[in-house]
Amino acid sequence: MEISKDTVYITLSIAECLQMGYFRKGEFVNDAIEWKLEGRTVATIGFATDTRDPLRPYAVLSYTYNGTPHQKALKIKETPTGWAFICPITGKRCTTLYLVDGEFMSRYAPRPTLRQRALSNNERMGAGVLLHA
Repeated sequence: MEISKDTVYITLSIAECLQMGYFRKGEFVNDAIEWKLEGRTVATIGFATDTRDPLRPYAVLSYTYNGTPHQKALKIKETPTGWAFICPITGKRCTTLYLVDGEFMSRYAPRPTLRQRALSNNERMGAGVLLHA
């Protein structure tokens, strides 16, 4: 079943990745993340992290968006308070990435479509569903 990008918002958060054990210091972890809506899987992504080199930790996302396969490497960084993604658009640290038009980015990325989709909970009511892994 094809889900419209206007009704489902995919997010990837550090907190949920940590909870699932995807960030293990000094290890390579390879798994898949599922997003569910009303008990049905609506999206799946291959997710790998490699923290064996403490100077160059990274994550790799493998997914298909609108029929086009993507494989994206993301920089990740260990901070004194935990892990963070490095937004591929802004280059800044963030704890949540949003899938917008086939690309994962932070809510601060300068794209009008992202600003429309990264609304607060009150603004989002009735506008769609925000899915977390």
